[in-house]
Amino acid sequence: MILKFNFAEVSRTHDLTKAAHGLAANITLSLVQFYRTYHQQLEYPLKQLLSEMVDPSDPIHSFRNLAMFVNHTLQEVKGGKNTSHPLFNTKGVSHKYIFQI
Repeated sequence: MILKFNFAEVSRTHDLTKAAHGLAANITLSLVQFYRTYHQQLEYPLKQLLSEMVDPSDPIHSFRNLAMFVNHTLQEVKGGKNTSHPLFNTKGVSHKYIFQI
């Protein structure tokens, strides 16, 4: 599972409000794409994931939601010992290093 984010897609502007809005929109779009790609493996309905996990006004919180949800799902998969599940060998995800440079 890969969450893709391309900083080059964010519009460059001297207006910090516009720049922040563009960055937030780009992060939100990346999260939505992640859920669209992996909702079946996460065994959760797409519409419910989007409505419960993604808040366009707070993409960092939405990113934390994604990390916690994926980790919880991985714990359940590994706890169930279903070795044929597509996520069984996935190690995990961390939100501890968000945007640290």
